[in-house]
Amino acid sequence: MTKKERIEAFAKLGAFMRSSDLPALKQLFRKAHIENPWFTEEYTERAWQNVAQLLCAETLSIWLTNEPEQPENKLTVGVVPAGNIPLVVFHDWLSVLITGHNLLLKKSSKDSALIQFLSEKLCEIEPRFTKSLQMVSILKNIHAAIATGSDNSARYFEQYFDKYPHIIRKNRVAVAVLDGQESENELFELATDVFLYFGLGCRNVCKLLIPLGYDFKRLLDCWQPLAAQMLTHNKYANNYDYNKAILLLNREAFFDGCFCLLKPSEAWAAPTSVIFYDFYQSKEQAEKKLGANKDLIQAIVGKNYIPFGQAQAPSLTDYADGINTLAFLKSAQRSVQNTGA
Repeated sequence: MTKKERIEAFAKLGAFMRSSDLPALKQLFRKAHIENPWFTEEYTERAWQNVAQLLCAETLSIWLTNEPEQPENKLTVGVVPAGNIPLVVFHDWLSVLITGHNLLLKKSSKDSALIQFLSEKLCEIEPRFTKSLQMVSILKNIHAAIATGSDNSARYFEQYFDKYPHIIRKNRVAVAVLDGQESENELFELATDVFLYFGLGCRNVCKLLIPLGYDFKRLLDCWQPLAAQMLTHNKYANNYDYNKAILLLNREAFFDGCFCLLKPSEAWAAPTSVIFYDFYQSKEQAEKKLGANKDLIQAIVGKNYIPFGQAQAPSLTDYADGINTLAFLKSAQRSVQNTGA
């Protein structure tokens, strides 16, 4: 297939996703929920729609402007998905296939139904993808690897994929920088950045940088409309109850939002239902904190950063961990060519 043909196939997939009768997809969304109870139908539909908006011919063509018609050396790329939020592996899946490479996607026990459905639909639209796309239980006979997981699993991935060109992604977080002058609407939009997908994504805000004297009550009042929705989910509610009990037992300071907990901490990765906060005295100090921890940060929300409410709607060029996947694939091609693998 030429680059144009691949773009056309994915654009047709996007058109299908955008025009699909969502009620007719409820069975698929329910299957995803059974596979992973964190994937509510509402959140799965949100992820579906975000992905669909990216798959249009113009957007894809601009993204692939510097990509050749065909890769010089066709790679077989093994991908290990994270499975923390619906369709989280989509960008890797798209990047490998649309650049003309072969994809071996390791089946995830947490998120396989959705990407398998899209894979089958893609092959129905363009049957030639059938030879380039496999979902497997074990990765073998690959040229390169992309794996995403926790800091602990990353150590395993580093060893397992050591002999291949690879991207190994670890834990990352999103942070919001507030100045205390945000409107009520901006604070409510911030709630989307924090609580969408129950805060399980690496682009979910779990750390606030705030000025001294910040009004926590105003923030929590703006978030209060979400309380019933969040606490209806048993797994989230159990996390909230557990983390609150631990804070009370340890006699630690925190603000109780009745469905979330705000805790002062210099740490960055917070447990589910907990949002860490840290103070800054000047914009320069805030920037210094961000710079010193840039390797831990996936996204920054706030004025002059990602707009409130948009953290979980990345574009095709918002690469995870700041690593350009298309550039990586080109580098892997050169490496394989040089080693004769």
